[in-house]
Amino acid sequence: MRVPSLREMTGSPLAIVAFLVNVAPLVGVFFWGWQAGALVVLYWLENLVIGVVNIVRMAASGVAHGGRGVGAAAFLIPFFCVHYGLFCFVHGMFVMLLFSGTGFDQLDPAGLLAAALGSAPHMGVLLAVIAVWKVVQFAVSFIWSGAFRRVTPPDVMASPYARIIFIHLAIFAGGFALMALGQPIVGVIALVLTKAAFDAVSEVWEARKARETITGPAGGSA
Repeated sequence: MRVPSLREMTGSPLAIVAFLVNVAPLVGVFFWGWQAGALVVLYWLENLVIGVVNIVRMAASGVAHGGRGVGAAAFLIPFFCVHYGLFCFVHGMFVMLLFSGTGFDQLDPAGLLAAALGSAPHMGVLLAVIAVWKVVQFAVSFIWSGAFRRVTPPDVMASPYARIIFIHLAIFAGGFALMALGQPIVGVIALVLTKAAFDAVSEVWEARKARETITGPAGGSA
């Protein structure tokens, strides 16, 4: 998909807010001693928030599509919880083992979550900022825009995976590179800014996709 222009980026309030929320971890870098490992853990925790919001998205889409949609959501939500939950659990174990010096005592989701939240100072604060943003994003981009009527529960269920695979491959690569280089502050800042730019661009892409769903790719009637 075409990279958005600067005009598109600055003309999208959601893209601007997405960028600002994603640069919030710089507070941890500058004031709380965060390094690359803490950022990777935070981005893993963000995946959990995305998963919870996606469950609500599936439910809203199911209700919007009547009885068949409700039935699909009733089947897919438990499946998503198990499949996505296992995906995040295994992913989280690798994150904690490779990027966190704290480790975790118990091989279970609760122990992993507690270890992640305790792996860096004020991790919960920045996670809360992200969680509030994801709720606002859901309310504006999915409910207020009417997108929940245009997508089905199966569409919604699949949506987080591509993002996680792409962005976290990049984050893992960046995290390893920074650790190998001694975690220079410039590199850590660049990791934050790269993630922020990706999420801001994604907002423009999502808005563009929503317009094309309504009007067609060329701007005519679909």
